[in-house]
Amino acid sequence: MTIAYYGRMLVCDCDDKTVKVFFPDCTVILQYLIAQNSDKSPSFALRHKDMFFVSMVNCVKVFRILNVRH
Repeated sequence: MTIAYYGRMLVCDCDDKTVKVFFPDCTVILQYLIAQNSDKSPSFALRHKDMFFVSMVNCVKVFRILNVRH
């Protein structure tokens, strides 16, 4: 879990291979499917501006977020 902008939480879910973004009250805002066709799961996620940096075993994948809202 990572604390992101405005107190939001980024959580890597190894079971369904997603990164979820939560409000501080634990309401899910967004869910991103990261490792759809992979046997690897995300282990750490960080957001900076309109980019997600997701660590997966021996690599870091970078994803651009479209329609960024704060």
